[in-house]
Amino acid sequence: MNTAIGTIHSRDSAFLRMACGDAKAPGVTYELNTGINGAPLIRSGKTGKWFSVSWEELLRLAIDAGIDTSDGGAA
Repeated sequence: MNTAIGTIHSRDSAFLRMACGDAKAPGVTYELNTGINGAPLIRSGKTGKWFSVSWEELLRLAIDAGIDTSDGGAA
């Protein structure tokens, strides 16, 4: 069973997007964007590849993490 969420897109992919900022990790900067539907888009400054995730996938992740349970992983 594949539990990964999101999709990796090639560096040549084109998206209608709005820039939100950057995130930095050692050796790489990530470009943070939202797509035309408001969903997150992330571009790796290291590879140029894109990552997208749908709202449906984010919702499933929240449900699986326990958002609807009284002990839902909240700190």
